[in-house]
Amino acid sequence: MFFAGLGSFGAIREPQKGRSRLGSGHGHGGARALAHEPRRKGHYRGGVKSGRAAQIKVREADYRRHRELFPANSADLVICNPPYRALGGGDRSQLTGVAAARHETTATKQDVIAAAAYLLRYGGRFALVQRADRTAEWCAALEAAKLAVKRLQFVHSRQGLPAKLVLLEARMNGRADCTVLPPLFVHDDHGDYTPDILRLYGKEVAD
Repeated sequence: MFFAGLGSFGAIREPQKGRSRLGSGHGHGGARALAHEPRRKGHYRGGVKSGRAAQIKVREADYRRHRELFPANSADLVICNPPYRALGGGDRSQLTGVAAARHETTATKQDVIAAAAYLLRYGGRFALVQRADRTAEWCAALEAAKLAVKRLQFVHSRQGLPAKLVLLEARMNGRADCTVLPPLFVHDDHGDYTPDILRLYGKEVAD
């Protein structure tokens, strides 16, 4: 569910003239959405039908072929919901589409980062959601690609439990300083969504 909040986490602003925003593996916030799997294209189209037709252009393609798809340094912001598990990590689904979404069977961590680094202009931002227990390896891989990790926010099911996910923002050729934001809790003690989660989905929350 947290790729829906990446647009808010990435603090999406209007791109510079001649530049754009690209999202892959999610359904919100991008001026261009790239569907790595056919089943996700319908998910993006749902967003277009709900009134975002002028904002989102959906393209079904393999982002490992990023050099054939888009010009280099053409994006101010790239948002991605990559596979959460490396090959060999956790049980793998027998369904091809589900396996590709959850495990790095068709797109590895290096593939995702290479595409983002190619697309981003100098100072451009890359926002993604990933499993919390993979934070260190992703940060190291991003730094190796000159994507400096600038912001982290850990996501917990509820207070008192370990983080399950992390929202991460990196900047192309950025300085090596990182802000760790306050934790984001999904549910309160009653099992209801917290106000922060409701706001991510555009719900009105009483003060």
